[in-house]
Amino acid sequence: MDVQHRIYQSNWRLLTGYTFNHFRAQPNSTPDENSPASSLFENYKEWGLIRKEEMEGGNISLLTVGLVYDTRNQSCYCTDGVWFEGLVYYAPQWLGSQSFSKLVLTYRQHKSIINEQLTFSFRISSQQKLTGQIPFYMLPTIFDSRLKQDGIGGASSLRGAFRNRLAADGFVISSFETKLKFWQFNLFKQDFFFSAALFYDNAYITQIYQLDLSQVPDKDLSIHFNQGKQRVHHSWGPGLYIVFNKNNIITVNYGFVTNKQDGRGGLYIGSSLLF
Repeated sequence: MDVQHRIYQSNWRLLTGYTFNHFRAQPNSTPDENSPASSLFENYKEWGLIRKEEMEGGNISLLTVGLVYDTRNQSCYCTDGVWFEGLVYYAPQWLGSQSFSKLVLTYRQHKSIINEQLTFSFRISSQQKLTGQIPFYMLPTIFDSRLKQDGIGGASSLRGAFRNRLAADGFVISSFETKLKFWQFNLFKQDFFFSAALFYDNAYITQIYQLDLSQVPDKDLSIHFNQGKQRVHHSWGPGLYIVFNKNNIITVNYGFVTNKQDGRGGLYIGSSLLF
């Protein structure tokens, strides 16, 4: 539940909110006598990578406060304006299983040229841990005033990468997109237009989730863990937007990744702009 209140008839709004999350952690399948191999989840518990108090999941209550600046000309298919958010999320111990806080700064801008036929849009979001210990099951989460989304990867950020592929205490994500309106018509008294798009997404881990790998067997260390230097993760691809009555959108995107560790590419069909 979020509430936004306009400040003195300006483009600034005060945001306050509360979010309750319940997580249950368990293996995807239970080994049987014919297949005794344990799951990666069970291995992580055995190696001490998942803390005892997090093994079965838990409850997280988030208190939110921050400022929003919004000059968009439309909330659906935006062609001009700025949308900025500076938010602090705090999970107090007395309201849940873990205590931590995060600072989220997100800047989005849309700029149209050639009578709104061509629109350039971008989003940059910094999401950094301030205090506490984020439980492992809360790591793959992108914080946003619209919706708490899945983590880095998949339809909401690094399109083409596996969903929730990257998880960390802190990260920066960005998306750049160019949309070209190429066909507009009227059908059944409804206004339609099509836009072709080209996008580029990237992500970079700024605060790694600290792991003690001392209990991991040597034979598993090289298989499951890459301790190399952090690098920028990239994806790109084409898109198509079908807009009717200016308030409804069907989106089709296909993302390609530049590193096979991030994923194999993916097709996404949705009902709104990414940002």
